[in-house]
Amino acid sequence: MRHRPHHARYVRLLLACLVAACVLAPTAGAAPANNAAADAPASESAAMQPAPEGNAPAAVPQNATATARDEALRQRLQRILTSLEGIENVQVRVQDGVVWLAADAQNKAAHETALDVAQKLDGVAYVVDQISLSTAPTTRISFIMQTFRRLWSDTLAMLPVLAIAVVVFLVFVLAAVWLSRSRWLGRRFTANPLLASSLHRLLGLALFALGLLAALEMLGLTSVAGAVLGAAGLFGLTVGFALRDIMENYLAGMLLSLRSPFTVNDYVEVGEHAGSVVRMNSRELILMTLEGNHLRLPNAMVFESVITNYTRNPLRAFQVDVGVGGGEDLSEVQRIGCEALAMLPGVMDDPAPFMRVQSIGDFAVIVRFQGWVDQKQYEFLKVQSEGIRIVKEALDSAGVDMPYPRQDIMVLREPPADEAPRRRKDIEASARRADVARDTFLDEQIQEDRAEAAREGESNVLDKKTPG
Repeated sequence: MRHRPHHARYVRLLLACLVAACVLAPTAGAAPANNAAADAPASESAAMQPAPEGNAPAAVPQNATATARDEALRQRLQRILTSLEGIENVQVRVQDGVVWLAADAQNKAAHETALDVAQKLDGVAYVVDQISLSTAPTTRISFIMQTFRRLWSDTLAMLPVLAIAVVVFLVFVLAAVWLSRSRWLGRRFTANPLLASSLHRLLGLALFALGLLAALEMLGLTSVAGAVLGAAGLFGLTVGFALRDIMENYLAGMLLSLRSPFTVNDYVEVGEHAGSVVRMNSRELILMTLEGNHLRLPNAMVFESVITNYTRNPLRAFQVDVGVGGGEDLSEVQRIGCEALAMLPGVMDDPAPFMRVQSIGDFAVIVRFQGWVDQKQYEFLKVQSEGIRIVKEALDSAGVDMPYPRQDIMVLREPPADEAPRRRKDIEASARRADVARDTFLDEQIQEDRAEAAREGESNVLDKKTPG
């Protein structure tokens, strides 16, 4: 009876073990079953494959093949990058086609070259850039020295070609200078000196550009030539805007030379300015005034102004305006004044001097005497001045009243019988004493000025006799 509790305890322990075994039994049995199921296809696949013939090696696992391919790619990329100039301390790691690239680059160009080489290599899927620019002083100095050595070696290798290119360019430059200074070719196409000069300058510029292009082509710098031409075009456009007034004067001078409204020594009036033409260049017209002063007028202003040429037609009329009393016989006044002008040397006989009545004023009748002068033989201003003097003397001698606002007390008397012939002889003698010779003083000054300009090399587009 004492051993029953022990037997009950044993029974309960045994039941607990049986329950635990029932719970754990399905889990323990599932794992082998799964392993067996997983191994079954492999076994079946192995059974379906033909048996290897002879001593054929066993199949290599897939992960081992990928690793070998990555290693080969790493070694190849390592060799290539190590041989590149400007790349140091190359470290390459490859996994499944992804490249981790670390190195020290001497400059940005070497950095970009290394990346480009790595990205274009077969088998590379992506490149992780871990390249850094080297900032070590020795590295930078070494790179600069290498660059200078390379430039020096390239220069030595190009010396023969460079010498030939320089000779060719100098030949074209000399030809351009000679063509710009000569005038024989332009004279064959046009007699206008300014057009001939412009044509020679354009041809000289074309020869210069052709020589430059030929030299650059020999040196293999055609791309530089294109850049130079583009920069020259942009520079020319900028200069054209900046020097618009100068270009306007140049074009105006060319148009004036084509129209030829005047030539050297012509006395012209341009707007409010007057003088004898000394010369005209591509920028301005130079006049000499009657006072002997030089007057420079921009060609653009001359082209836009009204031009009066007093010399183009050698025959020029002058006028003498006189006020005579209202009680005078105008026909007699006309006879006296016209006869006096006809006696004056320099006044043409055909057409003969004549008089017109201009107006009737409050105190006088205004009449105008007119005569013509041949400017090739006589000085116009002198003839005009002497004409005014001789008309006044003739009218005074004839007792013609030339009133002005005043009060006169008239005392009448009979003139002597011989007074009229004596007056006529006096007028004739006075007319013979008149100096109306052509004044050459300004012409001499103009010739001296033109000679000085020729010595200084200044062009005169109005001079048709300029040697080529």
